[in-house]
Amino acid sequence: MVWLAGGLLLGPAWAAEDDYLKEIEAESAKVGRVADKHAGSKRTGEGLTPGLSEEAFAQELKLRYPGTHAFFAKLPAEIQNEVYRSYLDGASYEEVREKIMKRFLQR
Repeated sequence: MVWLAGGLLLGPAWAAEDDYLKEIEAESAKVGRVADKHAGSKRTGEGLTPGLSEEAFAQELKLRYPGTHAFFAKLPAEIQNEVYRSYLDGASYEEVREKIMKRFLQR
């Protein structure tokens, strides 16, 4: 009898949990579709757009990676140019960020 009462009380909780999981799965499917749609874009690594001018590179850092840009902006112009050249040579965002931090800490 206790088992039956417990099952009746927990039944709605399980149903609510099931609805919650269904919502999460639906959102996950939406995100997957958006990611698939952008998979063919011209972004590399974590998203640095290839072939930008030095100004556009700095602007992309500012808009998309404001924390990284904050350190980049504090570097001397010649070091910023060194970072930019690394980007042009195909460095990933992680490599660019690492170079910025390394040069910032060395100054």
